Amino acid sequence: MANRFPKFASLVMLGALVHLSGGFADCRSRRGASHRSEAEALCENLYRIKKLPFKGEPIDDPVYNDVMKQGKELVPCLISKITDATKMADPRQAPTYSDFRVGDLAFFLLTRITNTTIEELMPRSVKEKLKDQGVYAYFEYVRRPSNRRHLQERCKRLAPGETASDAVAKTIDDKVPMKRSYRIFADYFQIYIWDEESRSHIDWKPEAYTRERVPVAPGIVGISTARNMRVPLEVEIKQGEPRDSFEAWDQVVDCAIHISSGRIVIGGPTDDPVTAPKISISPGNYKVRVFFAGLDKISADGLEGSDRYRIVFWPGELAPIRVLKQHLKVSFELSQEMTGSAS
Repeated sequence: MANRFPKFASLVMLGALVHLSGGFADCRSRRGASHRSEAEALCENLYRIKKLPFKGEPIDDPVYNDVMKQGKELVPCLISKITDATKMADPRQAPTYSDFRVGDLAFFLLTRITNTTIEELMPRSVKEKLKDQGVYAYFEYVRRPSNRRHLQERCKRLAPGETASDAVAKTIDDKVPMKRSYRIFADYFQIYIWDEESRSHIDWKPEAYTRERVPVAPGIVGISTARNMRVPLEVEIKQGEPRDSFEAWDQVVDCAIHISSGRIVIGGPTDDPVTAPKISISPGNYKVRVFFAGLDKISADGLEGSDRYRIVFWPGELAPIRVLKQHLKVSFELSQEMTGSAS
């Protein structure tokens, strides 16, 4: 009996500890949910901000002060509000804009909280206009709802722990040496695959968008996409040349790349190379085959589509670009970007 009591007491104490630890975890979960709900409530009340002060200027506006107090905790919520086209009075100090939206305020607060400039988040064509038109170039740009969506995608890299492209990859076929699936933010209608040590830059000539769609430079391969949003991409490494039929694909192009670092990086032009997805690969020369599908299945505003892309690597000698199957159509959105006329 004397020996069994300590065991019983120990079990009771262990049960109590387990119960308490569960309670602590539940409290942490509730606190996290409380923070999220507070952030969401603040985002829903952005329209109540009456005056946006100069940076560092004190102001008696409770909603604005609560937003700044939340700081980076509010970043994901602010990003989600960029597409909110609800009209509100412009809270900025003169000169004000008559067609101001909640999404504009969310964007300006986002740049303030993350110490980012408007110019950093604008496409090249708008950056040029900012020099002469100032912030009005921004307002001209976001008048189109599709541009608000695109700006929202660009801003996602500002969220804690996020990159412009989804860095999570999964093996989807164990029958090949390596096959992974990604969603890449194809900003400027571009995706890049490059040797981690490469410092080359691609010259995006018109034919790179219209004919080949696959410009190359030493240690880097570019892909011209049909949308400048997140697009699905599969990457495979094989032992030999793929024997797939081209029937299901709109365009197929062969090129080559030399890998010296033993790692290839995958991302869009605004991805951070440090956090972009990476794949280990033996150093050497590789043939690269790029497949394009769904190039004609794009919505009128260029935001949605069934386009998809596939890249296959296999060991082989360096060789020039060769178009194996040609697709000639260029989207309206892409043609605007090429001519710098997107607004």
